[in-house]
Formats: sequence, structure tokens, C-alpha cells
Amino acid sequence: MTHAAEIRALQTMADKRKLPRPTKYLDSGSEGVVFETEDPSVVCRVGTRERVFDLMEWQHTGAVVRVDFLEKVKDDDLGNIVLSWQERVDPNVEGFVYRRMRLSKDDETRLLSALSGLYDGAQLRRKIKVLREFGETENLAEAIAEGLPIGDPHLTNNLGVTSDGRIVAFDL
Repeated sequence: MTHAAEIRALQTMADKRKLPRPTKYLDSGSEGVVFETEDPSVVCRVGTRERVFDLMEWQHTGAVVRVDFLEKVKDDDLGNIVLSWQERVDPNVEGFVYRRMRLSKDDETRLLSALSGLYDGAQLRRKIKVLREFGETENLAEAIAEGLPIGDPHLTNNLGVTSDGRIVAFDL
């Protein structure tokens, strides 16, 4: 199915659920396909894996992308899918740290070092301590300390920046 056909099917689903309508293809990865919506702060994500349900467990922490809607759907056109509308994040965390956080070079280095390789348990306590020092990563630090599953080597690639400047995990 083409992205245009997917978008049409998703627009019908969005209308039924009174959610922002998908407008165009944004990105894809191993966990699904993401579409922009009429609301620039929200994306529609279509996947076949149920890992996105893990995000719901961690909503209270503020350390993961906000999920506004989540449902398993059986659709004639799309098949069995996991459909979600989520907070849009910018995956360019490094650019955010360099350009918007206005940190000293030493703090930039320490923060980026702590964010890279979170899945590697070595020096995890040190990394959590560094993350707690910055408001943008404080929630992430607390959630990791609470048990946020960081065993995925792809987690470093699945960090993003929200519109309000929090660094959060997505696709856990």
C-alpha cells in the first residue's frame, strides 16, 4: 500500500476518533511508520509491534513521549496494526544540546556522554547523576532510576526533544 493510500485510511480512522488527521509521510523505522498530522505538535504512528504499549506504563514520569491515543486495530486496508497519536519529538538531541541549552563545553560533553549508550549498564549511576543535573533530562534520570527499560541498544537513537524542551524516550 502506498503512503497516500495509508493516509486516506488513517484519515478515516482519525475522523471517527476525532483526532488530528494525518497529512503526509514523515519517517519510518523498525517500529513503524510516522505521519505528520494537521496538528504540528502531534504525529500519527502505525506499527505492527506492541512495544508502544510499554510507553503507557511510563507516562506519569514525563520521561517518554506523550501518547494521546493508542489502540490495536484490525483494518481491511492496513491489516492488524497498533495505531497511536503521539507528541511529536525532534530526534536531533545533540543539536538541541549544542544550540538551545546554552551549556558550557564541559557540561555539553558530560551530558552528551551520559545520553549516549544509556543501554550500557557500565557507569549507569554516574550517568543518572549527570542527567539529574539538567532540567531537560531530570525526568529521564528519575525514570531510569525507577526502572525504565534501557536495555535496548537502540535507545540512544530513540531519544528526542519535545516542543517544551524535555529530552524523552520513544519506541522503548
